[in-house]
Amino acid sequence: MSKCAGVFNWLRVNWELPSLGCLIVCYLLYEEYQQSIVTDIIESPRQSDFLFVDYYSLNKASDAKYRFVPLKVVAAGAQNITWPLGILAMMNRFHLKHT
Repeated sequence: MSKCAGVFNWLRVNWELPSLGCLIVCYLLYEEYQQSIVTDIIESPRQSDFLFVDYYSLNKASDAKYRFVPLKVVAAGAQNITWPLGILAMMNRFHLKHT
């Protein structure tokens, strides 16, 4: 019996191990792909995106109970992100600058 036939025989008997290894590799590649999508969204937000922002760190007078709030991006530039504050009809704008 040749080496090739021995390898095929081992794979036929123990097919679970290579299958499990392939599933683990596929899962890890998918997680890396999902993380790259999230990183792209966070690094370059576009107009009309919604971001969860730690509003309490921006405004200490706000209620800490509602710390993370979704905010709609009104404009995004290289150095700042603009979103409306308060009632949307008022359109008060707040600029967050990168440090």
